[in-house]
Order: sequence, then C-alpha cells, then structure tokens
Amino acid sequence: METKILVLSDTHSSKLMEEFYNNFDFSKYDKIFHLGDYYKDGELLKYYLKDVNEKVVIVPGIYCEEYFKADIDNVKEVIINGKVFILSHTIEDGRKFWYKYPEFIHCYGHTHKYSFNLIGENKVTFNPGHLKNDIDRGQTASYGEIVINEDLSVEFKIIEYKTGKELFFTRL
Repeated sequence: METKILVLSDTHSSKLMEEFYNNFDFSKYDKIFHLGDYYKDGELLKYYLKDVNEKVVIVPGIYCEEYFKADIDNVKEVIINGKVFILSHTIEDGRKFWYKYPEFIHCYGHTHKYSFNLIGENKVTFNPGHLKNDIDRGQTASYGEIVINEDLSVEFKIIEYKTGKELFFTRL
C-alpha cells in the first residue's frame, strides 16, 4: 500500500495559507509535514484536522518563538515504511543529523524556493517552496508531495498551488 505525505513550508500566517487550509483536500494524505514559519500555522492545521491531527508533524521556523524553546525540537526524525525523514526549517539545522543515516530524505523550507537534490545514491534534500503569497522571492506558491510506493520506490513532486500544475517530478 502506498503512503502519501504532504509537505508544507513558509505559510507565514498568510491569507493564501488560510485559503489553502479551507479548500485543500487533506484526506488523501497519510502524513503531513509543516516545516515552519510559522509554528502556530502547523498547530492551526492540527486544529482544522481535529479527527486526524496526529498525522501532522510540525517543526518551528527561525522566525518563531518556539524555535528558541528548549522543549520544542527544531529538527524531527520520522521513520515511515523504513524511510528516514529529517524535518527542519533550515537545511543547516537538519544537516547536523545527516551523519546518523546511510540514507535519508531531508525536508526543509526557509528559502521559499522549491528544490530537490540527490546527494550520492540515497540521500535527498527536498524543499516544497512556500505558501506565503501567490509569488514570493520570484517563486509561485507551491507545496510538496512524497509518495512511498509498495515497492518502496519514492516519488517526489512539487505542485503549484493555484494551478495544480506539477512543477517537478522524479522517482527513486
């Protein structure tokens, strides 16, 4: 059975984020990662998804007061179907965990620019972009989708929010 993961970052409590939360079909995802800025946006998403809020994993962004609280992890490690996910707002924070795993998928945000990078054969960095405004820092609003297939291959997609257009796709 495949596992679908929604990856969000840099929502910044924007009107676009509210629109996304109110109109998006979250039910097709098994897990949702919110990568910060703002932490409270991830908490709001948990509130929206009352009945399934345990599927939401949040890390704080550097502009969040939670980023500086000792009781809230800036980096989280999640294992799904044997795949290791490192979640952080900045790539630098998550990079500190790379040594622990021979393979991983590091999801991060902060730059507001979507990206996918393969490091060697089995280490991935994945940035879903932002949901701050229709366009921010020259990038259209986007989110990420990761699918772990039954054969344990992994699909990575970046989807433009307003059009639903697939901006990037690869399968490993």
